[in-house]
This record gives sequence, structure tokens and C-alpha cells, in this order.
Amino acid sequence: MDSRISRRKDESGTVVRIEGRLDAASVPDLLATCRAVGSPLRLDLSGLRSADADGAEELRRLAEAGAELTHMSPYIQQLVFGNRGGNRDAGRE
Repeated sequence: MDSRISRRKDESGTVVRIEGRLDAASVPDLLATCRAVGSPLRLDLSGLRSADADGAEELRRLAEAGAELTHMSPYIQQLVFGNRGGNRDAGRE
């Protein structure tokens, strides 16, 4: 399963949407997109189906740096944060 990383504008700014599988090969594309967007950074994870260890770690780092992770499934939340809970905005629209 490939990943797709895209941007869209809404009333609150730019949202980065990740779809498919986030793996080590797609992390550089995600980081380049995030740098281009700047702050505040919002990631829509509604289309994210899975992530390898590198992808999950990068999402955790982005969240710890202040990114808002939205529409995160319980499965992805477990991959990214384990039992630590994580980003409180995870289910927000």
C-alpha cells in the first residue's frame, strides 16, 4: 500500500492529509510538505491505514513539536502513542 500526502486549505489554514501507509520511504515527503506548510501544522489522519516504526515515530515527533493530529483512528493512535494517550486533538474534526 502506497502513501499519498496532500495539502488543502480550509477556514483555519492548511491541512496536510496522509492516506495509505506511512513508512520510512514516505517520511521525507511528509517532512518536506510539513516544512512548506509551516505553523500551525494540522495533520488529517482519516485516510491513514497503517504506519511502520519510522512513520509512527515521525508522527509522534510532530505531535510533540506542536502539530495537531486530527481524525486519528484508535489503531493509529496506538501505533503512534502506545499506552501514553497522546495528542488530545486526535479525534477532533
